[in-house]
Amino acid sequence: MTRVIWCTPSRRDEAELISSVAAAGCTVVRRCLEAADLLAAAELEPQAAIVVDVAVPRLGADIVASIDRAGSGRIIAVIDDEAGMARAQAWGVDQVIDMRSGDARDQLVTALTSASAPVSATSTTQVNMRSEGGAPANDSKAARAGVRGRIVVVTGPPGAPGRTTVALGLAEAWAQAGERVCLIDADTIAPSLAATVGITEDVSGLLLAARYADQGALDARSLGSSCRKLTERLWVLTGIGSPDRWNTARASALDRIWAACAQHFDQVVVDAGTLLDTPAVDDPFATGQERDTATVSALRASDLTVVVTRPEPVAILRLIHQLPAITKSIDSSTIRVLVNRASKADKSAAKRVADALLDAGMPLPVEQLREDSGVQACVRKGALLSEVSATMRLRRSFTRLARDLTR
Repeated sequence: MTRVIWCTPSRRDEAELISSVAAAGCTVVRRCLEAADLLAAAELEPQAAIVVDVAVPRLGADIVASIDRAGSGRIIAVIDDEAGMARAQAWGVDQVIDMRSGDARDQLVTALTSASAPVSATSTTQVNMRSEGGAPANDSKAARAGVRGRIVVVTGPPGAPGRTTVALGLAEAWAQAGERVCLIDADTIAPSLAATVGITEDVSGLLLAARYADQGALDARSLGSSCRKLTERLWVLTGIGSPDRWNTARASALDRIWAACAQHFDQVVVDAGTLLDTPAVDDPFATGQERDTATVSALRASDLTVVVTRPEPVAILRLIHQLPAITKSIDSSTIRVLVNRASKADKSAAKRVADALLDAGMPLPVEQLREDSGVQACVRKGALLSEVSATMRLRRSFTRLARDLTR
């Protein structure tokens, strides 16, 4: 029996086609409406055959490649014109059926029934390689010790203090120290992590994981398929690049994502956005979903919160203004303040910020990082800090900071 994932939402003959393949002994296990749904279904049913209309919104070569990487079964594209044929061929689809042909329905049935052969030893090996290379199996130090990993949230006031750089630097430092680390872009206001590390494909790992969480299917395998592996011990869950999709990741799904990551990693580093000062509105139609919902959810789950600021007076004022909201959002997290991008000559930036916080009635430990031009080289190249020699001094600073934050 062939299991089939079906994605032809705009076809008028969809019901008739499904009836034909069902009569031939095939089972349609999922019907999808758009490309992200198709990708999620393919990850959940890695050996199912896929029938897809090339006109599906947002379907492209990146989605097809992602499905192939997941080890899914044969992709069968249905087309109605020459433009559709060209798209399917450009995307590298396994098989194309021209629905203008008089025996197109029979061809589709034949293609599906011939795709029902048992999985070969080679195919099984490929799936296992995917699980070992991409999915974070339960072999982290935390899992072996029977405890959950630690959730570290990097946030801060507006003004580009360098939250993403700090999150990346800490994640790399812990990974190089032998920890299994998941780095998550949860900034739904100005996500930049994917571009910083050179990931350009238009598939949000966070949204894919949220879809699994909504379906109750977020486990080691599905979490691994949502992540991208950057180094031997560092994975990344990319953010929501399209600004019109931030509200598709609901708080309930995000809460489950943090918990699942803590189950499979030693350190979960969340690159969170800034908290927004949005007044409550008495609106019976309000959904309760705010633009900073991901940040609030991450703070609520955090074990350690690193608040990043710059040393300028305006940045310090913004920090003092936002810290009460951060403190209110967390449950039992430890807060550390990090003064980032301090000039080489400014030796007292950390003390200046600590004194200002003390005067404001918020005594907190404060660390300091110097400005480093090597970060710009990383951004230009889309590289990790460890891949650019000019960041050697900064990496040593992050190593010391990560060690201090682990105590």
